Amino acid sequence: MASQLAKIGIDVKVNLMPKSNYFGYIRPGDKTSLCLVGWSSDTGDAGNWYQTMFYSLGKKAGLGTSNRGHYSSDEFDSTMDKANSTASTDERTKYLQQATQILKKDMPFIPLYFQESSYGVTKNITFTPRMDDYIYAYDIHFKK
Repeated sequence: MASQLAKIGIDVKVNLMPKSNYFGYIRPGDKTSLCLVGWSSDTGDAGNWYQTMFYSLGKKAGLGTSNRGHYSSDEFDSTMDKANSTASTDERTKYLQQATQILKKDMPFIPLYFQESSYGVTKNITFTPRMDDYIYAYDIHFKK
């Protein structure tokens, strides 16, 4: 990636380090401009990801805790507040779809790649991958 950015005149200092040091190094309070991280929602609910990665940093306790790009949008925050304050799944879905449109318009991050999960089975095994990418032994079944 550094060599690709150099072709358009952006000099990048590559700073490789072990994962155990990395996440402390790219703390959200710092002015990190480019970092490689991945995120998914273990619940399948986009709000989990949105409120952690894109809610304005420092605006509400517990929200925006991984907002390393310092994205801030009152419209997005307000929409997430509405999503988080309803018990209706249909209403929450509507607000999360609105939040998605705000992020799509503002584009507060640049996705460099999308990781795909690979699974292998044989005709003697049945397995259906989960939305959250977790693999549990009890989801794997052997045919008799």
